[in-house]
Amino acid sequence: MFARPSVPGPRGTGLRPDAGSAPPILTPEALMHSDLLILGDSHVGYLRQAVQMIGLLPWQYQFCEVGGATAVGMRNPFAAVNALQTFRDFLQDKSRQATIIVQLGEADCGFVVWYRAQLYDEPVQEQLSDAIGAYLGFLMELQRSGFHDIVITGATLPTMPGAEAAGEAARLRRDMPGTLEQRTRLTLDYNKVLQAKARDFRLHYLDISADLLDPETKTVRGVYRNPDPSDHHLDHTAVGRLWADKLRGLIFEQTSNRRFPAA
Repeated sequence: MFARPSVPGPRGTGLRPDAGSAPPILTPEALMHSDLLILGDSHVGYLRQAVQMIGLLPWQYQFCEVGGATAVGMRNPFAAVNALQTFRDFLQDKSRQATIIVQLGEADCGFVVWYRAQLYDEPVQEQLSDAIGAYLGFLMELQRSGFHDIVITGATLPTMPGAEAAGEAARLRRDMPGTLEQRTRLTLDYNKVLQAKARDFRLHYLDISADLLDPETKTVRGVYRNPDPSDHHLDHTAVGRLWADKLRGLIFEQTSNRRFPAA
């Protein structure tokens, strides 16, 4: 568990930036008072790209990336990828005044949920609920340890088309019954529940799924797919731009809630 904080810092409002407004201009004061701790699976790479695009200085953000981390693994310290303990160790000495951004769920919706449904002969939706429950347990642990400014992000939509894709990530997904369209719908369902839970927990919620989705195919637009068909990650530059807009809005809001309102 996390060490007991010396000074708790509850300051989040649970309000989201206005998604319909233009991206705000970040003032020097906003940049000076943005302390971001970003943790999650390998898909935090898009957020890494985003913070570089908006020009945050190196000491204003830190990443804790654990490849293969899953939401359901947040309940199991003995998981093959022990992301839970890695996140705990990373946050042990961090300021409780920091803003935490968490990115998890792609592996759950793309592979693990389907695999566990087969393994335990249970409905996919039941396994999805189990993954979300484990994720929420981790968020509650963060709150109990003194972190109150927490942002959860929508899980990354899948891109692996199926049997013709090569690579280990594609092989794992190819062996599961869900098609790309079904895995996309499941991820969207997962994100809707996360958004609702964020309201319940008074947390921020950020998502780029609507921007990624092609309205005709109901899967990720071609412009956001990785040029390497064997890579299940999205195109870091194109998706980084989407996340940069989201982070600008988040930092603007966080700054407005502190001492330095942006002009």
